[in-house]
Amino acid sequence: MKKIIISLIVVIFIAAIGGYVYWQNNKNKIIKDGLQTAVKSKTDSLYKVHYDSSQIDEITGNAVFYNVSMHADSMQTAILKSEDSLPNILLDIKVKELGALGVNVPGLLTQQTVSAKIVYLKEPMIQLIQTGSGKEKTFTSADTMALYQQILGKFKSIKADTIRIIDGNVLITDKDGKILTSLEKINVNLTNFLIDSTHDYSNIASYFIKDVKLTVATVKFLTAEKNTQVALTNVEYDAAKRTIIVEQAKQYNVTSNDASIDIKKITIDSLNTDAFINAHQLKAGNITCDGGLITINIKGKPAAKKGDPTIELSGDFFDEAQVDFVNLNNTKVVIVNQAKPNDKPIELNNVKFTILKKVNLYDGNTLSSLINNAEWRLSSDGFSMSTPKGIYKVNIGNFILTNAATASITVSHVQLKPLLTEAAYGKKIGKQADLYNFDFNNITLDGVDIHTLISESKIEAEEMSVQPIIRIFNDRTLPADTGSRLGTYPQEGLLNLSIPVAIKKLHIINGSVSYREKSSMSALVGNVFFTNINATVSNFTNLPEKIAANPMMILDAKALFLNKAHFATQWTFPLNKKDGSFTITGHLDTMDGKILNPIIEPLAMKSITHGIIDKMLFTVKGDDYGTKTTESLFYHNMDFTLLKQSKNDTTLKKNGFQTFVANILILNENTPDKERKEIDLPFQRDIHNPFFYVVWTSIFTAAKKIGLGKAPKQ
Repeated sequence: MKKIIISLIVVIFIAAIGGYVYWQNNKNKIIKDGLQTAVKSKTDSLYKVHYDSSQIDEITGNAVFYNVSMHADSMQTAILKSEDSLPNILLDIKVKELGALGVNVPGLLTQQTVSAKIVYLKEPMIQLIQTGSGKEKTFTSADTMALYQQILGKFKSIKADTIRIIDGNVLITDKDGKILTSLEKINVNLTNFLIDSTHDYSNIASYFIKDVKLTVATVKFLTAEKNTQVALTNVEYDAAKRTIIVEQAKQYNVTSNDASIDIKKITIDSLNTDAFINAHQLKAGNITCDGGLITINIKGKPAAKKGDPTIELSGDFFDEAQVDFVNLNNTKVVIVNQAKPNDKPIELNNVKFTILKKVNLYDGNTLSSLINNAEWRLSSDGFSMSTPKGIYKVNIGNFILTNAATASITVSHVQLKPLLTEAAYGKKIGKQADLYNFDFNNITLDGVDIHTLISESKIEAEEMSVQPIIRIFNDRTLPADTGSRLGTYPQEGLLNLSIPVAIKKLHIINGSVSYREKSSMSALVGNVFFTNINATVSNFTNLPEKIAANPMMILDAKALFLNKAHFATQWTFPLNKKDGSFTITGHLDTMDGKILNPIIEPLAMKSITHGIIDKMLFTVKGDDYGTKTTESLFYHNMDFTLLKQSKNDTTLKKNGFQTFVANILILNENTPDKERKEIDLPFQRDIHNPFFYVVWTSIFTAAKKIGLGKAPKQ
């Protein structure tokens, strides 16, 4: 018996040694076969696993597998497809190195559990293939569950204390292999990972709420717009720190590579990660962006109902948003009118946008919601653009929009600048036409309705102030304009303005107006100008409801005439009239008559040798077809010289005989006790003539008649 026992021990020992030797020589194959069998059986035979080699320490439970691949079996895929039971997502995985430390090998081989202390994947390449019709679709939580179900298979649990992904790549493609989304250089550190029989979407998502830090070098995905892709560079999500950082977000055309959006360093902090992951809500403390480029495409007049916003921020990404502070820096905004593809885009430089007070957005993030619920400030360096015919350039200076307790807008300047000289303009147009040169400086609007400004492109404000510098030139040596100027008076231009506007009080501060005309008689230029203009315009509007309530627009102004004489005037425009009706009254104080010579010499071929103008009072009532002027002009000690043009040049010289006759005909004084005046002097408007010419000529014609000593009309 003793020998038998000894022999049995020897046999067992030899067998143990043999088994150990066999295990050491064949353990890789055993585990490999076990893994393949486990994956195959636990995923309805859908997936096959392969790896080139491995290093396994069964005592510590450490294992490293090299060049691991897992892909769907084509025959099984075809069977599931024919049975209409193919999953929404198929996986194709390749991993350069997969390591598992502290693995529960028995649990794995018994096909019950997958458990390890640390799992790491080096350079994994994961392709998620959407098995639908090939149409692009949103990756939903249902797809996420399907993905995890495929990973879990029929294992009861998958557990790891730490999961690390090193330099991974993910592709989401359609069934034909078209790349819909790609993620490159993914690095993930995920702790306390567990999927078991009780797992659901919230359970899975919870790891991304508290226990994950993720960085992605590049994220690319197609947009709904044709040939357009979005690329996010260096994305970092830290659940513990509650931050998201994106180094660059770029939207571009995949064919031309032209960027429509290219913004840098987007940072979101104090993120409510639970709301972000589970409820699809953006709740955060601060959102900041260093700026860059944003392109806005305008498709033309919106088909929306009146009152609906013309611009909306997409509500596809977040069902709700709540932020304490938003700051966008130094951004170039390009506005493209798609209805006019040949027009040069408007470029706003150095745009800055700041939300000043916490805002809550619900039921979709429309821009109108942001306007109504937030206090914010928008500023820009302004922009320039040329008019369609290339005659003028429009410059908009620095502007600031503030939506706070009292909304306001400030603009440093708005300019309309001719791109041609006066001579070149006349040659190009080939007829008498006003050439404009406008500067509107120091513009402020208070009590602005920002909501209607953005949503309806309507300007409504309590008050506005501006410093206008208006210069107008017309060359009367050119052929007359045969086109009608009907409908171009100031109030008619306002009523025909495409932008709805309503400003209760418009204040003009230290402005100036200059009307220069090249005379058809002398070929010289006369200049009628007013400086130090301070005025108020009441009821500046083209809104029908405002006009129905108050049809009168009134301008009251004081100025210096020719920088010398004090001048006061009132202009009244009935906005409910269709015939261009207006009334202008004026009062000119004392001035030396010789001050008028720069005007009357080139335009009337006359010169005042000496004389004092004591006062002028006038009323001009007019419409589209003419005026009637009532005027009183008081002067004394007046003497004139009539002029003629020199034969050798364009200078003027005295016309002796006509001067002698004129001083006989023209009375050298007109005093209140012997007043000569013009009452309702008619002037028939040539419909080709502009407004300022009509007004100036009406006043000047009445003054000439008074000077000639005609009997006053009673």
